[in-house]
Amino acid sequence: MAELRKQNNIAENFDVILLFLVLLLTGIGIVMIYSASSTLAVERYSNGYFFLNKQALFTCIGGCALFICASINYEKYIPWVYVFLLFAVI
Repeated sequence: MAELRKQNNIAENFDVILLFLVLLLTGIGIVMIYSASSTLAVERYSNGYFFLNKQALFTCIGGCALFICASINYEKYIPWVYVFLLFAVI
């Protein structure tokens, strides 16, 4: 029974307020992209939702990457810090 309590639950490790703010800002950004680009999308692609769909797809991919990276213990990243820094600079 004690082992079940020690298992890491991904949902327990999140800062709920920070996650809510990130999701809120992401939603606002998607709405802003739609409102700023819908007329251009209709003119070029005959689809007013073209840029909205594209942004929503990449948002979903980024959300999946967020949950995958959050489920990995960050202490395992320590040996790779300089490699990640190199990729970030490039």
